[in-house]
Amino acid sequence: MAIELTQADFTKIGDVAKHCNTSKLDIAINEAIEFDLEPVVCNLFGDLDENWTEADGKWADIIKPKTYENCAGYNTKHAGLKNVLVYYAYARYVMLNGYDDTPNGHVTKTDNFSIPKPFAEVKQFSSKYRDMAREAYKKVEAFIMQNREEYPGYDFRELQSCGCNGSCGSTTKAKGYGVKSKTIAK
Repeated sequence: MAIELTQADFTKIGDVAKHCNTSKLDIAINEAIEFDLEPVVCNLFGDLDENWTEADGKWADIIKPKTYENCAGYNTKHAGLKNVLVYYAYARYVMLNGYDDTPNGHVTKTDNFSIPKPFAEVKQFSSKYRDMAREAYKKVEAFIMQNREEYPGYDFRELQSCGCNGSCGSTTKAKGYGVKSKTIAK
């Protein structure tokens, strides 16, 4: 598989310690590729995997962040599938990182100088990153829809993104830090 991430890819997305448990990070990355990225890109996955390291061209246009003119004539941008994958992998990593397998079962890592986060908080933090991944993917999807002739084999009936062929809401589903708010209009 050519699709891969490194620890350095996470620097602008989330906090991964320099001396993190890299085996857990690798597990999170592999799970994100197989269970998050592959299902959303469907038929494009094989070609995406083959062209993951492409420096420019149509595959780099969806893998890397890109600024482009949308169908309405406005400049817009997307974060790229690599960043979408980082968001998904980080969401999985924060869930995996707090637990270790021992001969006596799973344990929570603790020591005298740390207080473990409650599972509900960790789960909420993970959900926030999954929501951000979905929102970032919608923008890549809008680019793919606008350039559908470049990506044959993709089932465009399944796409529901913003753009000329979709509708955009004014709110995001990406959650912050547990604070719920909404705009009140007269």
